[in-house]
Amino acid sequence: MNDIKVVPVENDAVINVSIKNEDPIKVSVGGCIELADVADASYNFGDYVTTESKIESGIYINSNMKSYVNSYLTTINANNAFLGSLLNTFNAPNLTEIKGTFVFNGCTKLQRAIISKGCTVIPQGTFYACRSLLDVPNAENLVNVIGQSFAYCNMLTLINLPKVENIEAFAFAQCAQLNAVILPSINTLKANAFNNCHALQLVDVGDKCTTITNSTFSISRCQLNLIVRAIKPPTLTGVLMLGSGGKVISIKVPAQYVDVYKSAPVWSTYADIITAI
Repeated sequence: MNDIKVVPVENDAVINVSIKNEDPIKVSVGGCIELADVADASYNFGDYVTTESKIESGIYINSNMKSYVNSYLTTINANNAFLGSLLNTFNAPNLTEIKGTFVFNGCTKLQRAIISKGCTVIPQGTFYACRSLLDVPNAENLVNVIGQSFAYCNMLTLINLPKVENIEAFAFAQCAQLNAVILPSINTLKANAFNNCHALQLVDVGDKCTTITNSTFSISRCQLNLIVRAIKPPTLTGVLMLGSGGKVISIKVPAQYVDVYKSAPVWSTYADIITAI
């Protein structure tokens, strides 16, 4: 497939995609989809059931597909594979590898995605601007969440990621209704991971946390209650950079280490609000 132009979604902007190729693309159901129909979104995918094992191209870009069901799909290699489609649900229970970036970029109607329990990494921008997404797919098994993966996912309210060790920059930026984050296995809270999350009230990090970057919650005008379960105070790289009106309301730590936190570098700034869990 040649000459694919992608305009990343910003707010409610329209995504325009042009596809040029004279050859039709064969699909697993035994028919042929003319690229002209795909390019202008006139091909009626509807509730789509298929058996492809890999997605290698942008055939579904801007499609009017309502649902995708495929128990044979194991790998998505294409960047922007479903960019701007009208997907409401995605069901691929054996999808173990997402290698492409921004796979569901701008799928603003997507509410749920079912993937394999073996899929532990969410690549860059996978669910970027999926404004209707109700929860993090395979949340209980994820280990690594790359940057911008869930940025602008406005319907996310609670994130509980028991095995996640790494969350990269802007992974959950601009999640308007995100209220609580639970990260029992996180190692480092990285810069801008929860940028512009104004509704955030609770962040609970486990005893493996070694570093909290001061810009983790950058520009978030939130009233933050922070629970840190590590015995040794994680390195806090500076006073937390919240947005205008934002404030750290409380910090709770293991009872026997309250005084240790109160005297630790930077943490001492918050000594008057550090109490026992």
